[in-house]
Amino acid sequence: MPDFRFSYIYENVETAVKPFEDGYERMHIIKSNYICTTADCGFAVKYEEAAQTVTDNNSIAYGGGMWCSIRSNKGQAIIIHPAPNTNLINNKTVIPAIRFKIEKGITQIKTITEYGEYSNKDKKQ
Repeated sequence: MPDFRFSYIYENVETAVKPFEDGYERMHIIKSNYICTTADCGFAVKYEEAAQTVTDNNSIAYGGGMWCSIRSNKGQAIIIHPAPNTNLINNKTVIPAIRFKIEKGITQIKTITEYGEYSNKDKKQ
């Protein structure tokens, strides 16, 4: 299935990515001996006041003429506010993300990330 494998806290993580025109779908199969929390994230965009939207399963951020959203049928939508000056282009950014609880055993996660350019009159909602 996936080309990516990671071993640290998890015994095994398998990830498959299906690209489409303005984004991608990502499926993770996680085999874990631990209960923990993880997040699947979109892309960092320039921080702008009141330019983030979070619903139960969809996180959208706008900034610097770009937007990025990530959604899933489970998990909790969040906006991550990284420390200032951790981005090469913008000194303050936000990252749309979905936080998931990983159970002992096998957990499957599916997310869809989309991104693009916008003007203030055509923000994607």
